[in-house]
Amino acid sequence: MPGPSRWRGPALVHAVASNKVKTSKLNERVRAVLDLINLTMTSKIPENANESSLDRVEDRQLIRKVGGESLVLLKNVENILPFAKSKRIAVIGPNSKIAAISGGGSASLNPYYAVTPYDGISAKTSSGIDFAQGIYGHLSLPQLGKRLRVPEGSIGFSLKIYNEAPECAERHLLEERILTESNMFFIDYSHPTLSKIWYADAEGIFIPEETGMYDFGVCVQGTARMYIDGELIVSNFENQKTGSSFLGAGTIEELGQKALIAGNQYKILVQWGCAKTSKLKNPGVLDFGHGGLSFGGCRRLNHEESIKEAVELAQRTEQVVIIAGLSSEWETEGQDRETMELPPNTNELITKVLQVNPNTVVVIQSGTPVLMPWIHQAKAVIHAWYGGNETGNAIADVLYGDVNPVCPDLPPAC
Repeated sequence: MPGPSRWRGPALVHAVASNKVKTSKLNERVRAVLDLINLTMTSKIPENANESSLDRVEDRQLIRKVGGESLVLLKNVENILPFAKSKRIAVIGPNSKIAAISGGGSASLNPYYAVTPYDGISAKTSSGIDFAQGIYGHLSLPQLGKRLRVPEGSIGFSLKIYNEAPECAERHLLEERILTESNMFFIDYSHPTLSKIWYADAEGIFIPEETGMYDFGVCVQGTARMYIDGELIVSNFENQKTGSSFLGAGTIEELGQKALIAGNQYKILVQWGCAKTSKLKNPGVLDFGHGGLSFGGCRRLNHEESIKEAVELAQRTEQVVIIAGLSSEWETEGQDRETMELPPNTNELITKVLQVNPNTVVVIQSGTPVLMPWIHQAKAVIHAWYGGNETGNAIADVLYGDVNPVCPDLPPAC
């Protein structure tokens, strides 16, 4: 794992024939597989059954309960917590308006819904909420899929499949789908008339909420170019560089930029070619076949100015919470983090906010250890892990005292 087997088939036949693997050991492992099959058959889920959903009220309640009770209160000097619902609150930080619900890779599934900390807190307070971004916490640019619209107005973008390259005079549409996720790994994609080399066009309408310079990025196993209103913005086609994307088989994220005006409509077009259109080969990396495409973008942030805005908000607000940490981008299967540092500029944001408002509560999300150089400045610190679909509600429940978190017995130095 992951991917096609390298040690079974002919390699295993040779190992058994040369007595490097005993036939009795092979039979033992086969029996284990058969036992698993017999066990799973008792579920009575038919083979190749249609995918269904199970989003029940009792499931939501359980997820929220487990999420809240799993939070760890590392510090609460002078009883800063719980917050009062009757007082206005300032929410600051990169994880506030994203739902960091799980780690990456096989740990992640598309949820029925996901509650952000901002939304969870907003639903609790009766006196209003203010927000400051402070910094971004992403590793790659945020996916654009859910921020795009199709011409009919619904959320998402069209994905059109062709056997012919974009420069061909005549192209024949094989299939069109409307998608909302702009991170696509075509491991098991199939179509009756699909060629060995094929192409896809992703197209949608982007309406920026703010005027400014926007950064855009394209990451592929294959080749791709991104256009905005016909202008080439990003090319991940020539001179590709190896990256960690698509389980190590893809490229780094190539970037481009364009100044956009709030409220205007911009046509985003990404033209992608399957893995076989790329000359980039990663030795030793498993080949997952068709390849993949990921594209994203967001307004460029001047972190110094944005931190200043967050500091000014914290200075004039009594109840302040910073929500920061990692996400499925930083903690994912197939690779380790190189350091235990929080994402760039996170510690600067937390330190400067604590300097003007020492009663600020710091909430950190991660599944692994992180360094906290500001820990002695902070009076209240919560470790929030990744709380599943109800992440935002679970954090809000603890901040307002509706759920008691875990309180570990820490040494005096903390």
